[in-house]
Amino acid sequence: MISPSKLRLLAASLASAAAFFAVPAVGFMIGWSQMPYLNADGTPDNAPVRGAGVFILLSPVLFVLITAFAFFGGLLLRRFGQLKPKALLLIVVLLSIAGGALFARDMPFGWKDTLISFLVFAALVFVASGLSALAWWKVAMRIS
Repeated sequence: MISPSKLRLLAASLASAAAFFAVPAVGFMIGWSQMPYLNADGTPDNAPVRGAGVFILLSPVLFVLITAFAFFGGLLLRRFGQLKPKALLLIVVLLSIAGGALFARDMPFGWKDTLISFLVFAALVFVASGLSALAWWKVAMRIS
C-alpha cells in the first residue's frame, strides 16, 4: 500500500513530467509549421517530420524517466529536509547549465557559436525544467 504522502509525490511527478513536455511540444508545433521543407539545393526535406517522429517515439521513455527522477528526487529532498523552493531552483539551474553544456559541446564553428548554442539550450532547458519544477511544487504542496 502506498502512503498518501508518496501518492502525492507520484501525482506531482506525473504533473511535472507533463509540464516538462509543454515547451518541446510548442517548439515542434512552431518549427513544423514554419519549416520550408526544402534543402538549399531545392530538393525536398522531411527533417521536421523526422524530428517530430523521433520526439513522439522517445517521449514515453522520457516521460517515465522524468517522472522517476522527479519522484525519487522529491523523496530524497524530503528525507534530508531540503524540500524547499530554493533547492528546486538550484536543481533547475544546475540542470540548465549541464544541458546547455551537453548540447553545445561539439559546435565546430568557433567559440562564439558555442556560446550562443550554450545560452540558447540552457535557456530552453531552464524554461522546460523550471515549468516542470513549478508544476511539481504546486501539485505536491496542494494535494492533501
